[in-house]
Amino acid sequence: MVGGVDEVIAPEHYEYLLFGTKLCATCGTPLPANSDFFVVDKWRGRCALKSECRACKAQKSKAGYLRRKDQERESRADKEP
Repeated sequence: MVGGVDEVIAPEHYEYLLFGTKLCATCGTPLPANSDFFVVDKWRGRCALKSECRACKAQKSKAGYLRRKDQERESRADKEP
C-alpha cells in the first residue's frame, strides 16, 4: 500500500525504482541510471556514470571513425603522384 492506494509495480519498472533515472545529455531520454544504459566514469569512481547514454556514445564514436577514415582516404589521395 503506497500513499493509501494498493499499487502493483510492473517488472519493467523495477530498474527505475532500484537505480533511479538519469537523462542523457545528448538525446534527453530518461533511462535507468545503471551501467547497462550509461558508461561508468572510471575517473570519478565506480558509482559515477557518464552524462551520455551508451547509444549516443556509440553513434558519436561511429561518426568520428567514419570522419577520420574519410580524412585519411583524402590525405592518401593527395599524396599519390
